[in-house]
Amino acid sequence: MNSYPGASSYQISAFLLKNQHKSITLTDVQLDTKISKATLVRFSQAGGFSGFPAMLRALKTEI
Repeated sequence: MNSYPGASSYQISAFLLKNQHKSITLTDVQLDTKISKATLVRFSQAGGFSGFPAMLRALKTEI
């Protein structure tokens, strides 16, 4: 797999930054970015998380 971040990574990151103070769900990100669940999970796993919900929990504790 190519380790260079693609457009999806930028879309996900931008969405998370824009909505960092809101309660975000996987569905919210999917609806706004039109990115598949599988891509969101891979994005999270690339960051060292077990999945998207684990990443969201970690982000919420940091904000």
